[in-house]
Amino acid sequence: MERLIIPLKDLPLRNDFMLGQVMRNPRICKLFLEALLGLV
Repeated sequence: MERLIIPLKDLPLRNDFMLGQVMRNPRICKLFLEALLGLV
């Protein structure tokens, strides 16, 4: 099975890995959730 390597800048947030990375960083997570909930 061949692995596909995708640059981080090309990964959408619907990608499990990318969403996990966003949620691991408290500062980015807060900004993301505020934007998602329309609090900004």
